[in-house]
Formats: sequence, structure tokens, C-alpha cells
Amino acid sequence: MNNIFDLYLMHLGKRNLYGEVIGFRKQEKHSQNFEEIINWLRDLIKLCENQDQSNVTANMCIKNDAATVKITANVTGADCRITNWEWQGENDS
Repeated sequence: MNNIFDLYLMHLGKRNLYGEVIGFRKQEKHSQNFEEIINWLRDLIKLCENQDQSNVTANMCIKNDAATVKITANVTGADCRITNWEWQGENDS
């Protein structure tokens, strides 16, 4: 997993991202937006490690010059999934 498109494909496949997020190691080839998403998911996982909070659902918006991506993720224990992915760009009507 190296870019936002990989995350999107994992979302389409309804894959558990927990292992990928926990094992993520920053590399020069990773974009800032990709790293922000991974760090956000990592923070959600940390929230679920708290005994008082076993399930977290959160939204994140990433913007660049051409589009905005709204991502919704759900974390429950060792299950971390992107549940919704919306692209909003200049070509949307």
C-alpha cells in the first residue's frame, strides 16, 4: 500500500486495513495526503485501544487543487475499514 489509490481499492474490496496501518513505515515516495490518511487511521485505532471506547467512526476530508475526498472510517478492535469514499471535484455536477 503506497498511495491514495491503493487505499481506495482496499475500500472497494472492503478489506481490513488494520495490519497495513499498524505496519506502515514512512517512505519518500508517499504523498503528504496519503500519510495524513494513514496517521488519521492510526489515531482511530489508538482510540479503540482505550477500554472505554471500543468502536470509532470518523470522517476526514483531503483537498488538493482538483478535488476533495471525503473518507469515512470505522474501527472496532482489530478491524479498521474505510466505509465510505466520496470524490468531489470540478467535474461534478
